[in-house]
Amino acid sequence: MRKVTDLGKNEVIHCSTKEKAVAICDLLNKFVLKIKSPHMIDRWNTYREETCFFNDGEYADLSYCKEQEIKIYSDSDFIFKPKRGDSTRECRNF
Repeated sequence: MRKVTDLGKNEVIHCSTKEKAVAICDLLNKFVLKIKSPHMIDRWNTYREETCFFNDGEYADLSYCKEQEIKIYSDSDFIFKPKRGDSTRECRNF
């Protein structure tokens, strides 16, 4: 499991669903960004399942990140979901 605080300048988090994008945006806003962006999740609507977020709150589409040889991490590298039947709530790594 990775921490959003360790995300480098030339690294992104690919958000495969809006639900996961909300979780990633929450983490970036809480632990990384100096200027909070409550509407950051609105950026997901531009590229939808292809959205990638940088550690500074900027975003790009997955194709661009691949073309630029930017290191791409999966949203699941940062978000822990408990196994089915587990009564614990979702944990978000920071």
